Amino acid sequence: MNVRPSYRYDIFTASGSFESACRGVLSQAAALPGQLVRLVFFGQVGSRDSYLHQCGVIASLVDEIFGDRSPVCSYVPQPVMGGVVALECHSADDGAQVSYKKLSGAGYVTVECGSFKEVVAGGLRGDIGTALSVQCAALFAVARDILAAEGMEVDDIVRQWNYIEDITGFVGEFQNYQVFNDARTRFYSLGRWSGGYPAATGIGAGPCGVVVDFNSMRGGDVEIVALDNPLQTPAHGYSQEVLVGAEDDFFAQRTTPKFERGKAVLSAGSMMCYVSGTASIRGEESVAVGDVLAQTATTMENIDCLTSSDNLKRYGAVRPVGRGRYDMLRVYVKRADDMESVRDYMTARYPDTHMVFLHTDVCRDELLVEIEGIVSYAGA
Repeated sequence: MNVRPSYRYDIFTASGSFESACRGVLSQAAALPGQLVRLVFFGQVGSRDSYLHQCGVIASLVDEIFGDRSPVCSYVPQPVMGGVVALECHSADDGAQVSYKKLSGAGYVTVECGSFKEVVAGGLRGDIGTALSVQCAALFAVARDILAAEGMEVDDIVRQWNYIEDITGFVGEFQNYQVFNDARTRFYSLGRWSGGYPAATGIGAGPCGVVVDFNSMRGGDVEIVALDNPLQTPAHGYSQEVLVGAEDDFFAQRTTPKFERGKAVLSAGSMMCYVSGTASIRGEESVAVGDVLAQTATTMENIDCLTSSDNLKRYGAVRPVGRGRYDMLRVYVKRADDMESVRDYMTARYPDTHMVFLHTDVCRDELLVEIEGIVSYAGA
């Protein structure tokens, strides 16, 4: 069959020492049905040396448990509510042909069903001791090599996650997030992007430099549709007034964040949607400034609108499918004191959704919450 296989998404949390917590969540992951393709760890990190050490601990445990069938693995330094470590797992169904590969020292996975191919890559980073722009150039070079090895182009990327240390901080007059956006724009200039940019998240992280994960797709009966949100200006259409930091020397201006608000993936009567990192923004302006619960409510109103049947039809994502269901939500909260109230709000509203609550910075100083997710639409 030339279709995208179905996926399941699970989140596990554990306490104890870092190593014992990692072993605990990995033992749960190993018992999951299907074929694991991605593992994303979250935890608290005190320094870059500690981050690199903990990456080594995770790599050793993953190799011990999974061996030559090790999924793509990323470690994001963001403290977890309710545990020392959280683990997010992405699993493809048993009908897919899954291959576990390495290139340029980076692990990645291919998922194939007939003529359909998906590349799952992650944990891409440069030398953490170098400048952010140098790290970005190195990791994007590896991403380009992986895509080329699998017969894909840059514009086959459908979903990208970008974890940026001290995202709103500055080095001299250059803001870290803007430096990343400029580097991403350089990388994306290799593609045509006739179907829109990927869905994406650009979020703060602890001492890791910059880490990137992505999924790319090609072939089969799969149709990929870019989704805008009528409540929000497309991020790649932001004006210079809401971008921060000095202009990039090459582009002679600050480049916009190159992502769509969402990407719908349609195949054989099924449909899912990647929801990009979303915050309390209307148009291009932050709203409900200073009120964390109002920002959380506005953020989910934005996501509900984006993933609604009316909006899907607006952009041509039309298949005979049922009502959408949030399979998974990541909730990023800027202030530790807000974590409990945001958790209570979200779990009361979405009691059946896998969620993880993470303490980290968001891409604008005044934004207190960012939320991303995955939505599935059952067959009619």
